[in-house]
Amino acid sequence: MEKVVTLQIKASIYNIIYMIRSIPNPPMDREDVARFHRNLEKHLRGDFTEEERHQMEVRRVHEEAITQRIIENCGGKNPIFGY
Repeated sequence: MEKVVTLQIKASIYNIIYMIRSIPNPPMDREDVARFHRNLEKHLRGDFTEEERHQMEVRRVHEEAITQRIIENCGGKNPIFGY
């Protein structure tokens, strides 16, 4: 059974409905599973190079800036939590 999520966006006059298909179990081979386990182990141990730490910090700062911009555009309220 395939799940379908309906996303409705109100345009100026028209209602546009986009269908987003969910893939609950994407196809994976043994290498995908092994890569996932290696990455999980690396994160749990905190075994990162300086370059990887720098990339993660840059990504975190960028995400926080985007979050602050969204909150400012919503009148100072977090649109997810509603406060």
